[in-house]
Amino acid sequence: MQILARFIIRSQANAALAASILMLLAFFVPPLSILSSATIALVTLRKSAKQGLFLVFVVTLLSGVFYTLVMQQPASQPVVILLGCLSIWLLALLLRLSRRLNVALEAGLLLTTVFLLILLLLYPLGGGFWQQQLDVLLQNMQNTSGSGLAEDQQELLGQLWLRWAPAGFAAGIYLQLALTLLLARWWQALLFNPGGFQQEFHALRLHYWVAFVVLAAALISQLLSSGPSHWAAYILLLFGSGLFIQGLAVVHGVVGKAKAHVAWLIAVYVFMLLALPQVAVLLAFIGLSDRFLDFRMRVNNNA
Repeated sequence: MQILARFIIRSQANAALAASILMLLAFFVPPLSILSSATIALVTLRKSAKQGLFLVFVVTLLSGVFYTLVMQQPASQPVVILLGCLSIWLLALLLRLSRRLNVALEAGLLLTTVFLLILLLLYPLGGGFWQQQLDVLLQNMQNTSGSGLAEDQQELLGQLWLRWAPAGFAAGIYLQLALTLLLARWWQALLFNPGGFQQEFHALRLHYWVAFVVLAAALISQLLSSGPSHWAAYILLLFGSGLFIQGLAVVHGVVGKAKAHVAWLIAVYVFMLLALPQVAVLLAFIGLSDRFLDFRMRVNNNA
């Protein structure tokens, strides 16, 4: 990773080459799009907003031509790439100006909330778009397993999908933006401030308003029904993703302050692989509780 970061930061041409190739390869290996977006974020953080914006349009142009003309993808694909690159550029610019990681991550929550609103305005819940996506999901599951789900299982999956898919999409986008920003910040620290990212991430705390939004959304989703309950549940899932990031920071910070063995962190990530939903909820709850209890300070005081 450090070799790639050094190559990217060496010149604007190197950065454009790396970001473009990674985005093209993402057609075959989707996670590579995170490395491409992190390249844009790193250049924005270290060089300038202008150079970062230049990369946004280079990546969009080249990948747009490749996806639409070579791979015969829908014409909307370049627009999706442009929006994703612009989003990470905006968050990196905000981090560059504020020098506060929590501010950029909180802005990501607001940005993704706007995306969720637009998504539901364009594709209302229960409409044909979501049913088409469900059909694709069921078909992929059948192709993977070799046999389809039972009728009652399909019905249950369909109900869950049509209820939670929009919020799930938005939460997934937020987590990708957050991971990209954290990766770019780590690259920057590797090159110019060794150990700086660890200190910054271990101390990460989202503002109180994020916790209050989550608590209010949880209360509304339990007390009200129909429309307000749906929207509150969506906000709960989306902002809970932000607290999930803070929960990870809490775990890393506590292990660091307690000088515990790295095996504790390895165990957390292994459990995430084995039972991601349950561990994600637990980490989000830890992140929420930390906003009021400050676990890392307690460990520091007891050390």
